[in-house]
Amino acid sequence: MKQGNSMSRRRFFKATGRVAAVATVASRTPAVLGAKSANETIGVGCIGLGVRGGTLIRQVAGSKSGEKYPGIANAKVVAVCDVYKPHLQKGVERSNNPSVRTYLDYQELLADKAVDAVIIAAPDHWHSKMLIDAANAKKDVYIEKGWTRTIAEAKAMREAVKKNGIVMQLGHQGREKAAGVQAAQLIKEGLLGPVNLVRVGRYTNRPRAYAVWRWYGGYNEWERP
Repeated sequence: MKQGNSMSRRRFFKATGRVAAVATVASRTPAVLGAKSANETIGVGCIGLGVRGGTLIRQVAGSKSGEKYPGIANAKVVAVCDVYKPHLQKGVERSNNPSVRTYLDYQELLADKAVDAVIIAAPDHWHSKMLIDAANAKKDVYIEKGWTRTIAEAKAMREAVKKNGIVMQLGHQGREKAAGVQAAQLIKEGLLGPVNLVRVGRYTNRPRAYAVWRWYGGYNEWERP
């Protein structure tokens, strides 16, 4: 690995971590870089543009005002992918790139030579195949939680990452929230005594249901208006 590439990767991870710490409803962002030096732009492709993907793309591209989402200086969203057309359109709008390319098939996005790294924010049952395919395509990966469903899938994913020498980061923005940080500090300081297991449930003070899942019964349903 060239020194410039290694430094670019580290800078990207550092930048995404800072963005996450500021916006607790958001998340860490992509693990990234192909063969780019520290002064070149990282081309990012986003796979899955629902609740998490829709936020992550703004973490990279920045919001138009730049206040809530300042964006990442050396990264550019060059491609977006989703089978559901309204989400795909949302990705286009949030990419801050008038020439962003759109795909319905993530394999076509992985074949895009302008894409150095990908964000995988599709449903969990797709994570294993998508990450392995991305690794084999030599794309660095930022992937959402939960990483995968089984130990066997996790081992296969880990092997693909090691074999292809890519950078992979698992996003878990909940660890950046104040409650999680404070709980970890209490444990670290020994104030709770010996702790062998921690179980955390979903907690929110929102006045409505947060993430409503959509399922329309088939993969051709992106044709819906």
